[in-house]
Amino acid sequence: MWCIPDNFDIESFYAYMKKNKSTVIRFYFDNGISNAFKARIETIIDEIIATRNHDFKVPFIYFEGLVEEKRQKMSCLFHGI
Repeated sequence: MWCIPDNFDIESFYAYMKKNKSTVIRFYFDNGISNAFKARIETIIDEIIATRNHDFKVPFIYFEGLVEEKRQKMSCLFHGI
């Protein structure tokens, strides 16, 4: 999904994501999302990165302003590297 606005229900998605074993998910959030929404997304990204054993299919999540190191870690996890 591309250009996702900040009225997207990120909490419902996150609950689903932690149970997802098969769906490939790539989320690119709209450049105009609020700083508060970016902070929540980044918290989710941090939790995914910190998880040692992913018993779910890791999504790729990106928004403009995400630190490159975190983008690369998400990419590696997404691709199983």
